[in-house]
Amino acid sequence: MGISTAWLLDLGGPLQAAIGHRELLQIIDLPEVFEVPCAPPYCRELIGWQQHLVPVMDLSLRMAALPCPRKLLVIVGYLDGRSGQVGVGAITLAAAPRKITVDDHDALAATAYPEWQGLAHSGFALDGCSVPVLHLSSLFGINHSAGNGMAGDAAPNVAARRTVSPAAVFLQV
Repeated sequence: MGISTAWLLDLGGPLQAAIGHRELLQIIDLPEVFEVPCAPPYCRELIGWQQHLVPVMDLSLRMAALPCPRKLLVIVGYLDGRSGQVGVGAITLAAAPRKITVDDHDALAATAYPEWQGLAHSGFALDGCSVPVLHLSSLFGINHSAGNGMAGDAAPNVAARRTVSPAAVFLQV
C-alpha cells in the first residue's frame, strides 16, 4: 500500500481539492493582484512572484460559479507534461491549506468526481467526501490540443480510464 502526504485546499464553500506536498511552493496572504481584461472570470488576475507574472485561478468560480472568499493564495509548481517546462500558478483559497496523509485504500474511481474531468489526476475519500487530486499542468499549462484556449479545458483525463492511486500521483512530483 502507498501512503503519501498532500495539501488539502479549501476552495470556498463545500469545494476542496488536494495537491502533492511538493507542489505547494508558497502561501501568500492578500497579495496585490492585477486584472487581465477579457480573460475568463475564473482566471482574470495575475500576481507578481519572484520576477514572474503568475496566473491566479479561482477554482470555486470555475467549478461552482461562486467566487472564493479570498483569504490566501497558494503558489503551486508543476511540470508541464506536454512541453517539459516547469510552470507556476496561484490558486485562491478560503482558508489555510491543511497537510494530510493519503493511503491507496482511499482511492476513488473517476465517477466519484465527474465535474473535475480533465482537471484531476485521481481522487480519494476523506471524511465522507470525494477529494480530487488536481492536475496542475491541466489547470495552468499553455499547450492545449483543443478547446477554447483557456487553461485546462482540453486536458486528457487519465483517471477517467482507471482508478489512479493518489499516493502514486503525489509521488510523481
